[in-house]
Amino acid sequence: RARIKAFPAILMAFLLAAVVLQVSLISANYHRYLVDKADAAADFPALLPTRTRSTITSSTASVKALSVQTPTIADADKSKSKCSWLLLAGDSNTRIVAAFIMRKHEAYYNVTNVLTAQRSQPMQEWQQQQQHLKKQQQLHMPMDCGPTWADREWVVMEGDGTSSGSCHIVTQRFLRNQDEIHRLATNINDGTYVNCNTTLNDPLAVVDDYVRPAMPDVIWFSHGLWNLPNGGSNSSGLTCQDRFRDVVPALTAWSSMKDRVGRPRKVVWQTNFPILGHSTIRNEYLEWEVQCQRNLARDAGIDLYDLDGIVRPRFPESVEVYHIARDVAIGVADHVFHETINVSMNAIV
Repeated sequence: RARIKAFPAILMAFLLAAVVLQVSLISANYHRYLVDKADAAADFPALLPTRTRSTITSSTASVKALSVQTPTIADADKSKSKCSWLLLAGDSNTRIVAAFIMRKHEAYYNVTNVLTAQRSQPMQEWQQQQQHLKKQQQLHMPMDCGPTWADREWVVMEGDGTSSGSCHIVTQRFLRNQDEIHRLATNINDGTYVNCNTTLNDPLAVVDDYVRPAMPDVIWFSHGLWNLPNGGSNSSGLTCQDRFRDVVPALTAWSSMKDRVGRPRKVVWQTNFPILGHSTIRNEYLEWEVQCQRNLARDAGIDLYDLDGIVRPRFPESVEVYHIARDVAIGVADHVFHETINVSMNAIV
């Protein structure tokens, strides 16, 4: 009888212990999730900022006339050996691809040095925000200023750093709105980050035997997902020609600038792709936009990299919310790198 009376208390103690154990396991798993999330954010920063603007700019609202400039090399530098130059433009999906491309450079070439472009001063606001957010243990920077959404550039040196070796520039331009095509068209070398009051310094400034070519050997352009017309929710009031009225002329102008052996320059236009979710962007709009790209690229003779056609057959495993999955990014990096190698092998250095 005493055992029977004690049974409810024993059962209650057992249930309480089970609850405590479950809570501990949940807490441990959640901590592991946060660690994994932080690690992932360090490798592949988020595509869009955590704080969005109250108004979304539209490329169709632009009234600035597109002006595509033809860069030149200073007379004093014309006798120097030219680096190969790959320029990628896009959002954080391009940033992820650029990281894999750098790994491929380091594995393919006999790399003796990698020069990383540093940002000019003043950048106190940037540094203060970094310190503040580090204290707050947040993963993302405010969109007004932060390294997650800044341009980056590297120079991969092979050999002893003289003209007997080789030199390869990889530039990543981060497009923070749909009108940044103007920045590239006006000055392909412009690494200005207006919101941070800072710009990229040229890492080749400390190299005597090499010079940056006037134009990139390969331009890989993706207009990305930032500040799409109508917030990316629909195509109401848009036409394909108006949507890409600045992009198509810029890409065709760059293509018409002959490369070092007199061929059309390698310029590739990458599409967007279906995503799993976003506060305003809808896949119906993205599908319309991709079809516009296919038609416009065909009519203008622009090389198209149909990322939508790669992602869609494996969707949703091929994306992570609004990022391409890791294996997809590696595949894009492979393609870009091989295009760069093909152009470099045929270039006159």
